Amino acid sequence: MRDKILKTIQSYNMLDDCKNLVAAVSGGADSMCLLHFLYSAKEELNINLLIAAHVNHNIRGEEAKRDENFVRSFCVQHDIPFRLLDVDIPFLAHEKKCGTEQMGREVRYDFFKSLSQEYNALVATAHNADDNVETLIYHLARGSALRGLCGIPPKREYIIRPLLELSREEVERYCREYGIDYVTDSTNLADDYTRNKIRHNVIPTLKQINPSLESTVIKAVRALTDDEEYLTIQAQKALKDAEMDYGYNVSKLRELPRPILSRAVVSVLEQISGISADYDMVASVISAIKQGKRVNIKEGVFADAKSGVFRIYSGAQEHITESHKILGESEFCFDGKMVRLSLLKAEDLIAGEKFNNLLFKNKLDYDIITADTVIRTRRSKDTFSPRDRGFTKSLKKFLIDEKVAAEKRGELLLIANGSQVLWIEGFGVSEQAKVTKNTKRVLYVEIVNESKRKRNA
Repeated sequence: MRDKILKTIQSYNMLDDCKNLVAAVSGGADSMCLLHFLYSAKEELNINLLIAAHVNHNIRGEEAKRDENFVRSFCVQHDIPFRLLDVDIPFLAHEKKCGTEQMGREVRYDFFKSLSQEYNALVATAHNADDNVETLIYHLARGSALRGLCGIPPKREYIIRPLLELSREEVERYCREYGIDYVTDSTNLADDYTRNKIRHNVIPTLKQINPSLESTVIKAVRALTDDEEYLTIQAQKALKDAEMDYGYNVSKLRELPRPILSRAVVSVLEQISGISADYDMVASVISAIKQGKRVNIKEGVFADAKSGVFRIYSGAQEHITESHKILGESEFCFDGKMVRLSLLKAEDLIAGEKFNNLLFKNKLDYDIITADTVIRTRRSKDTFSPRDRGFTKSLKKFLIDEKVAAEKRGELLLIANGSQVLWIEGFGVSEQAKVTKNTKRVLYVEIVNESKRKRNA
């Protein structure tokens, strides 16, 4: 078994030249096997620092304290640094209105991550082949996609799992051979948790059909993982190719094979909204992309493909700000952006150059500016007549046609006279405000995002 663990570590390049390890130790057979192995193989693995981390969840009263003392005692005997997190999981679960199993997992991994950062270390957990089988069955029962059927990854970020190809029977044999004591968590004997039901009722039946269940699942998981990794890489490439301002090109997404598109959708949901999508959610978003519609996917979070751009956004209220009067040359901060207004003489601009080449989108005829002209964000009933395009539209329709994301429309700065928009940030001047041969003074508008300006200062 010792050679099998070493081979697993080497096969997946788990240590990757890292010299420090934190072992997550509950006191059970799996984690004691892991701790003993890492301790005995320190020289072979070139480990400088090995730390044992234990979490007392305070769920099992005196039994939990017994486990804590057991692990502490082993560490003292073998001169292994010991780190303890003593936390009241039932209280936290009640306070945050979630299950104790979920709360315990979140707290544990937050603790492990903090130790990883503190010691610049990898964290080794004691998941074994049986755990992998249980995970696969659990995800299958919940209707997970291929990624869920890939089981527990041998290595992810700062977490490594050296025992992942050892069965629970092999773990217990290791403990017997090396005389390693361990404690038994009484909650593992009951069927109160889903995984225990799978462990006690489902897996024994499957082993009657296939006694080599664990090794068979290991091979299946490897094949499924290879397929998933390839499809995910293709999805990332497709997203990059479809990327646009504020989102992704719907036409390009529609051309993707469904296995690629579904993974692209999952990736966007995770990256933008932190949503872990299930099958129904992904199907709903794909439908929105195919049909060019918007769907509410979760708690006011929308997937929108109506304007030819696919994006995920929160359905917040319309962005509203006060207005700022145009008073000649000035520089001021407005709605988180630095606005610079400069006055130029038209004759100075025209001299020596073709006049038409000077009609830049951020130059307005200052002579039409009145006391009612202001800089602001959009409002209902706004209209816009873009320069030299021969039409007038409601501002809302114009921005939709220009494929501006719904959540971004309220952030654009405007110069307006009442409901008549004279200039739009990023789109330029209106027909009414364009510079002509009769213009005497020109207003030049420059917008600098305030956060960028501070970074560059």
